[in-house]
Amino acid sequence: MQHPHSRRRPALVLAVCLASAALPRSAAQPAPAPAAGDGEETVRLSPFTVTGSREESYGATDSITGSRIRTEVKDLPFALNVITDTFLDEMSAYTLGEQMAYTSAFSPGESDQDYQLRGIASARKLRNGFVNFGVYDKLGIDRVEVIKGPVASIYGQTQPGGIINTITKRPRAARQLKLATQAGSFDFLRTELLHTGALVPGKINTLVGAAWQENGGEQEFFEFRRAYATGMVEFTLDSRTKLELDLEWLKDEGTTESPLYYNYEPDPGTTSPRVARGYNLDDLLHFNNNGPHAADTRDVSNASLTFERRLDTAWSLRSGLAFYAYRTERMAAGGDLYQVDLRRIINRNPVFVYSEGNRLSSQTDLLGQFHTGPVRHRLLFTVDLAHTEGSGHRLQLPAGWDDSTSNPYYSLKYLYIDNPDYRLPPKSALTDRFRDQSSATDAVGFFVSEQAFLFDDRLLLMGGFRYDYAQFDSTDLSAGTHNDYDDSDFTYQLGANYALLPGMRAYANYSTSFYPQARLSPDGEPYPNEQGEGFEAGVKANLFSDRIILCANVFKVERKNIVIRTVDASGNDAYLLSGSVESKGVELDFNLTPVKGLLLYGACGYVDAEYTKMEDARLVGLPPTHVPRFNFGAAARYEIQRGPLRRLYFLISEHSQSKARGTDSTNARRYLVYQPSYSVWSAAAGFKHTDRKGVYHKWQLSVKNLADEAYLAGRRPGAGIGWTARYEVQF
Repeated sequence: MQHPHSRRRPALVLAVCLASAALPRSAAQPAPAPAAGDGEETVRLSPFTVTGSREESYGATDSITGSRIRTEVKDLPFALNVITDTFLDEMSAYTLGEQMAYTSAFSPGESDQDYQLRGIASARKLRNGFVNFGVYDKLGIDRVEVIKGPVASIYGQTQPGGIINTITKRPRAARQLKLATQAGSFDFLRTELLHTGALVPGKINTLVGAAWQENGGEQEFFEFRRAYATGMVEFTLDSRTKLELDLEWLKDEGTTESPLYYNYEPDPGTTSPRVARGYNLDDLLHFNNNGPHAADTRDVSNASLTFERRLDTAWSLRSGLAFYAYRTERMAAGGDLYQVDLRRIINRNPVFVYSEGNRLSSQTDLLGQFHTGPVRHRLLFTVDLAHTEGSGHRLQLPAGWDDSTSNPYYSLKYLYIDNPDYRLPPKSALTDRFRDQSSATDAVGFFVSEQAFLFDDRLLLMGGFRYDYAQFDSTDLSAGTHNDYDDSDFTYQLGANYALLPGMRAYANYSTSFYPQARLSPDGEPYPNEQGEGFEAGVKANLFSDRIILCANVFKVERKNIVIRTVDASGNDAYLLSGSVESKGVELDFNLTPVKGLLLYGACGYVDAEYTKMEDARLVGLPPTHVPRFNFGAAARYEIQRGPLRRLYFLISEHSQSKARGTDSTNARRYLVYQPSYSVWSAAAGFKHTDRKGVYHKWQLSVKNLADEAYLAGRRPGAGIGWTARYEVQF
């Protein structure tokens, strides 16, 4: 494949939240047994936090996301994936699609914030268990945990496919300074600094980090720049009590890529003169409809304060406050279809989109760990509170502008790819407020769960019940409407995990989820909550001292009461109760070390998802957008164990997915257009060395997309063949 273009570089809830934060704090994890000879154990060893993983491992054996309590993954009665920072580093995985490419039943969405799990679309993400704006940098990540199915409703409103939770790095007592730099194709340049250590030994540990990144992409004119900073201070108040302050800031800016457009071709012999067909990867993969003048910025800040205390040998408490704020701006040219015969992109409509918002939330977890006869219990009570505000508008050219030469922007409607005129109007010309909305939401949730271990821990029974209440206040200035209403829902989960043999466990679960619509019907009445339910059964194997870790399962998920956004006769947003989706499939995730030095890691998934009810009957029976029937990802890593080349390692990986539909729009038959399947191979070689002064060095050379495969990740172009070189030093 040839690349012709340069690869350049509310007050009540607030008061309640604060009151909640003033309570004694604890984590949703089991209280640890007292240390031998001490009678007490410091919170540093508390299972309120997950343990670190070995440097050579791409997975982890424990998790906090699945139950809000640190639990061995093998004991959980549902599937859960853990992706470590070592994997992210060695795979040079910076985007969500790259990071999740080796997770079963995952596929990327329209943007870097959207994704599909088990055939269900979602954009919701967590950061250390708190709902977050969803954009993060690799440097701050210790691990990414993916909980599958409606069981993710333990965190409140969520989609039944599952949710992604990012666990951030934590301070350590041992002083360490890490510096890394990476450069490569598409003008890629990244620099990282991370320092951790004890400020006051035994009392205060700190972590600070910063990163700068800039790069181009597959399309011409695309440029991306990121500045990132993170910091955490951990105070050990006494052997039972700990306080953590966590801060993070991220800013992205640059130009924008454009999605690929459908071919718009004549359709002889039918009443439709033109129809949408497949994607033109030859002409349009590198062509940026936005040109050099479009811009995209994001500014995100996060802060959290967590206080945890072990009350006695049976009870622990953690409570925390989290706040995030965001602001985004985007100027883009728009676009619709590609007329193959005239070699032009049509229906361009320049837009300016602005949004801002913030969220203040609180979580309080009370955990009891005790025995009743031979049965061991872990009983969890949780209260979640949140206040969220957001506003945004979309500006475009006024209605009625056309192609007449009296209009100074007449050439904007079409863009000829052989002689492109990339002019965009000044922002002052975009006077039509197509969208102008603001909203506020107050929410409270109560969750109770029980884990009972029987028969010497061979059998785990899990049950959970959650109640959520939310009050919505929204204003649509463009439509002249104001809505104020409330809603509530109950969800629950049941599961069992049984040890069939040493290292082999069978499990099953059933769970429900909900997601409030926050939208009204045309007659002004609230729509029923979107609801989900799912069943899952499978086996987990942890054999030969965790040298073989497998999880295989079957699942069935249903998403009901879907509301879609459309446009009414006046051009205003309208929302319709549309239908439901049913998804069933098979998943396999593995992490194998068959011999010392060799690691095999990956996943494969089969998802049979389809609309079972839709407002537009033509969509019934079709899969949801961006959901492939198959996905696969596998990596093999071998490190030489002896001789002069000891600690030299090699890595080869492949990830692929089958074809997937691109849109639900029935205009010009677009709903029948599928994005092509793809398979991307990558390789790397690296060397690790500790010198006589105890300084650790690591070099790695990586090549992505070895076959230069032309493909789409969502509707964005995947990068062609490219290389990066990384050097890391630790003192």
